[in-house]
Amino acid sequence: MASLQGSQPEYHHFIPQFILENFSHKYSFSPCGSKSAPGRGKKNKKTNFYPGDPVLNIIDFKNEVPQFSESPVKRTFGFMDMCRDISNISDYYYLEKEIGKLESWVSVIIAGIRKALESGKSGISILRNERGILRKFVFLMKCWGQGFHGSFHGDESGNHNEDDKDCFKKHMQEKEYQNPVDVWFRSIKTILELKMDLKGK
Repeated sequence: MASLQGSQPEYHHFIPQFILENFSHKYSFSPCGSKSAPGRGKKNKKTNFYPGDPVLNIIDFKNEVPQFSESPVKRTFGFMDMCRDISNISDYYYLEKEIGKLESWVSVIIAGIRKALESGKSGISILRNERGILRKFVFLMKCWGQGFHGSFHGDESGNHNEDDKDCFKKHMQEKEYQNPVDVWFRSIKTILELKMDLKGK
């Protein structure tokens, strides 16, 4: 029997990497007594970073006294299996793939805007469909944040205990959803599939 697609745990960002990279810098590490050599260089065993890895300056609150630290872009502002939909047995991570497609389109649009502004242009123009893509992306990011993740994944028992819990429970029963997170996944899927203002109305 073939293995299910997306069965391995994955790290999912709620702030896209193409945005985080604008605030990152390359990690620098030179072990005492080592000589520079071509290639990627040796990994810092303490941080598990390689020289040149994109990292972010952060404040680490894990200890009693907060400390300034560095965190890799690929493992910052996200969760493991954030959008793992076990109800879709053919591909647990289909939502992540669709979000990735949207992020790719948006990154190209934003890169064009940045290039125009950095060249000294006082204004820019974008196509109607590009505007629609940006609007969809902004709204999706609102629903894709850390707060929504915590709310829809529920408490330790998996229950949704926000102020709207009574209405939420009724909605789940009407739509025959099994878990609070199913509502979230359905909402994200609806946003992704929405056709934005194609006729300019």
